[in-house]
Formats: sequence, C-alpha cells, structure tokens
Amino acid sequence: MEGAIYEDLIITTPTSPPPTTTKPKNNNIMEGYLDCSRIDVSDKVVGDNANKRLYLFASQGILSFFNERVNFDSGCKPCLPIETVFLKDALIKRSNTSNTGFKILCRNGVCYTFSGRCGEDVSAWIKFLTKTIQNLVDSPVAMTLQLKKTKLMAILNKRSTKNELSQKGIYKDAAFGASLETYCMQKNCIGPPLFLRLCIQEIEKRGLKEDGLYRKGGSISEIQAVRVQINQDVFNFSKVQDIHTLTSLVKLYFRELSSPLIHPHLFIQFFQSVGLGGEQTCLNALLALVNGLNTVHYHTLHYLVDHLKKVAKESESNRMTNSNLSIVFGPTLAWMEAVKDDGTILVVKQAKLVQLIIEKSDYLFKN
Repeated sequence: MEGAIYEDLIITTPTSPPPTTTKPKNNNIMEGYLDCSRIDVSDKVVGDNANKRLYLFASQGILSFFNERVNFDSGCKPCLPIETVFLKDALIKRSNTSNTGFKILCRNGVCYTFSGRCGEDVSAWIKFLTKTIQNLVDSPVAMTLQLKKTKLMAILNKRSTKNELSQKGIYKDAAFGASLETYCMQKNCIGPPLFLRLCIQEIEKRGLKEDGLYRKGGSISEIQAVRVQINQDVFNFSKVQDIHTLTSLVKLYFRELSSPLIHPHLFIQFFQSVGLGGEQTCLNALLALVNGLNTVHYHTLHYLVDHLKKVAKESESNRMTNSNLSIVFGPTLAWMEAVKDDGTILVVKQAKLVQLIIEKSDYLFKN
C-alpha cells in the first residue's frame, strides 16, 4: 500500500473489495458505493456510463464522486474526484418505482440518479443529504455580499425623493421635458423661462424676414447640441448661425413639456362652450380659456403670441401668416394624449384655436 499527504487530504487505495452497505461515519460525513447516472431534463442519460458504480463521499455540503474507495487516513496516495456536486439549494427525490433509488436536482439544473443494493442503504443517503441541505448556510463570501447589499439598500431607502430634493432646491429639472410651472419656480420667474425669451429675442433680431420661419426645420445635430447647452443653463444663441435651428428649439420645447401649454380640459371646454354660438360667445369662451391658465402658462402664452404676431407682420417676406403659424403651433401648444376626435378634425381644431388667440390677443391679454 502506498501513502502520501495532499494538503491534509490522505487517501488510501484498498487492496480488498469494498463493502456494499453504507453508514455515516459521523453527523458530518457520509460515504459509500452507489450506482450513478447523470441525466438531462428528459431523463435521458448523459454520456456513456449509465448506472456506473462509483464511490461517493459527502462532507460540508459537497458530494464527491470517485472511481475507487477512498480512505482519509494518513500515508495514502492522493486521488482527486472525477466530479463534485454542490448541495446547497439542491432537491432530493426518492424514486417512484423503487425504494433503492433517488434523484438529486442541483441548483444549476444538473440532475443525477442514484441506486443502491438495499433500501436501508438508500434511506440512509436520503436522510443524510436532506439534513445536510437543510442545515447549509451561506458561505462567508456570500454572507458578506448579502450584508453589503442589505446596508446599501438601507442607504438607498433613506435617500430623499425627487420631489423632496426639488423642494429643497437640490435637484433641478432639465428645461426640455420638464413641467413649465416647476421649472419657472426653480428659476424664480413667473414665465416665460429666460432661455425661451433670449431665444425668441435672437429670432426677432435677425430672422423675422427669413422665408418659411417656423415652417422649415434646422439641423438635427445642431438642435441637439444647443438643447444640451440649454439644459446646462448655457445660452449662446447668437453663435447659432441657422435661424431655423432656433425656431425648431422653440417648437420642440413646447412639444416636450410634461403637460401642454393649453391644458386639454380647457381645450375641450372651449369647443363645448362655442357650439353654435356667435362671435361674442366665442370671445367669452376664449377669455375663459386664457383666464383658466395658471400664472406661468398665462405669461408664457402671452409672450409667445406677441412674438408670433411680429412674425405674421413680416408675412410678405417670410410667408408665415396667422393661419400658417396656427397650423404649425396648434398641435404644439394644445396637444393631448387621448382624444375621441378623428386626427384630422383635432388638428383643425388646434389650429383654429391658436389662430383665434393670435387674432384676438389684444382683447384676451388686455389686462
């Protein structure tokens, strides 16, 4: 008999036939011979060795497979297992057709079948493996990771909400896609936002006679670049060469507001009030709509309408009349997500409303 020590693992190769029955050495170790097969999800044997008789050694949550019996005594030749199974979260199931067989389904999906020479042998294995799986705890590494995760979640749960940070002035929404009212509150203005006024002033300074103003689009890449600057409170509109980039930004801003400048319920209420009434009924409904806006939306709409009137005054050069501007800005200022009207009818209504506001602005905003 040869012997050797392999990192405290001392293994002996027997010279006599091994016993067929199995008994636990102690509460932590189980070893013995069983017929083993590895199977797939359809219960087909994987590989060529079906029901191969192997020596099994179970300890500390690991089941090891050996071709020969091993004896953990000193002075023996080292032998590595041909396969190992980690028992944590594994499932044990006794065979339905025989009291001498059982299965182990591992957490990684691998399944093994085992059979012994007698029912007592198999019952001892099932009892030991079931108890081992039930008593397994996470490894120190896993416990450390879980502890870190628990502490991290506790820190995250203590964080202030977005609304709380906004109220404290710590978190500030980007201009595009935000609520107009919330954004203006953060900037301490009653509307319109500073960047919108500066952008419109630049358009009026050098672009009112530009052909197709607000109808033509600017460069997508330049629009995106300036948009990023606006969200960072950087306003360099004088450096934007293409005036259509600035007009595209104005339209894009109103289109991406979290809620439209003209709220849907005011839009619907207006057309319900007008009905078959005359001009005075229409004016009263318009006035009710404008006065129904909150302060920020009211001042922003007033500023924009004054600008659009200046654009329309140059319609001989830019070819943008009140009607043309209304077609462009109707869906931008009075958009809605869910509507009962046909899409074409809705667009006509939106354009009609904006055109009326532009044409009757002196009456609507006289106060």
